[in-house]
Amino acid sequence: MSSEKYIFIASVCVVAIFVSRSTAGPAPKVVNIEDVLNRTVCPFKVDIDINEDRVPRRIKMIRCAEQPNHWCRANAIPDHECCHHKHSNHEMECVEVRDKALVYYKSSDRTDYMDVTVGCTCMIGTVNTVHAGS
Repeated sequence: MSSEKYIFIASVCVVAIFVSRSTAGPAPKVVNIEDVLNRTVCPFKVDIDINEDRVPRRIKMIRCAEQPNHWCRANAIPDHECCHHKHSNHEMECVEVRDKALVYYKSSDRTDYMDVTVGCTCMIGTVNTVHAGS
C-alpha cells in the first residue's frame, strides 16, 4: 500500500474521532461511590455477596438504606423536597434497581442468572385514588 493511502486512512480516522467527540453531549460527572453514599436523595448501603462456589466469587449489591430520608431530615429539608412523599396526583419513593448477572457455579458446572441489586433511586409514580361514591 502506498504512503498516500496510509495518510488518507489516518486522516479519515482522525476526522471520524473528531466528529464523534464533537456530536456527543458533555461527559457525565464521575464520582466515587464512597463520596455519594449518603448524599443522595435516596441513600444506599453497599453489601458484598460472597459465594466461594460461584464465579465471580464477590458481587457488590447496592441497596436502599433502611431509613432513606435520614439525610434530608438531618439537614432540615422538608419531606416534600425529598423522596418518599405523596402528592395529589403522584408519589415519590426510593426503590431498588435490579438486574441479572450471569454467574458460574463450579460444583455443579453450570451457569445461571442471579438477581443483583445495582442501585437505589427515587421514582415518580401515579397515585391510584379511589373516590367515594364512584
